[in-house]
Amino acid sequence: MASGAAQRQIITFTPLGINDLPAHPDLQTHQPNNPPTARAFLALVFAAAHAWDISAWPKNRRDHRQIIGGCEVVVERCGLKTDEGVWCGRRSRHVHGEPVREDELDDALRINHAEREREYADAVFDANVLVEWQEGGLEGEGGDGGVRWSDGTIQIVETFHELSKIGLPEARVFTMLLITGTIHAPTASELCVIQIPIDISSLPPTVLQRCHRHFPPTNSTTSMLYLSPTTPITPQQAAKTRAKLTEGRYLSIEKVRKSDSSGTASGSFEWHMSTISDAGGALPRPLQNLFVPHKITQDVGDVFEWILKSRAPT
Repeated sequence: MASGAAQRQIITFTPLGINDLPAHPDLQTHQPNNPPTARAFLALVFAAAHAWDISAWPKNRRDHRQIIGGCEVVVERCGLKTDEGVWCGRRSRHVHGEPVREDELDDALRINHAEREREYADAVFDANVLVEWQEGGLEGEGGDGGVRWSDGTIQIVETFHELSKIGLPEARVFTMLLITGTIHAPTASELCVIQIPIDISSLPPTVLQRCHRHFPPTNSTTSMLYLSPTTPITPQQAAKTRAKLTEGRYLSIEKVRKSDSSGTASGSFEWHMSTISDAGGALPRPLQNLFVPHKITQDVGDVFEWILKSRAPT
């Protein structure tokens, strides 16, 4: 690939620009002559995600324990300092069906991830897809080590968060390249959700018009504002209409390693998630990082509770 994507690390806290993205009709007038295909791009991302391992990261002193659906759920907190900043992570192991099954977690995390997150995470009040690669669930093999993968999807999304509970009065908006899929290894498979920050200013005006926000003019001192979708609209979205927004950055790698590649309804699975973020605004990142471990640990319970409530009556 002769594009920017071939010349820089793909999973990075430095926002990707339009020259780093795979070919798409909505972007083609602003992309270089030879952007990578979606399949080639996914091969690089999944190879990097497969190699990403937080199992040896230093563990925080206390585990988080709670009872969900009659089962004890234990989550380890971990972290790592890097040149990009502090990564916060969590690790948990679960027995199939105690309290949720692997396929239910796959549905909650990998399928329509942005919209699902809006449903189970109280802080997320809107999730908007700006660009979607329409090839369907791609599959292939490539990247370092010839990683085999399937069900690959790519979207550019913007998500809107209410963070007043942690002392941030203005809502936050994060623009990300959302990548999901399943990695197949000889002994196990991993469902993956990767979110990489996007430089939204690099996108063409036709894409920016789809945003649920009002951009102030260049060099203006006015704030960016939230514009709720026309329909459907939730009470929370209505309450936030024309609320001030602060742009943040968010990078995460989430993997559920299944007990085997056959999909049998037995055994256990591991759920690992790691993130590095900057909510923007005046609050220094070291102070922001004090809240992140609790938030990502809480996500485990939120997802499990959402799954249990979503089950069809028996």
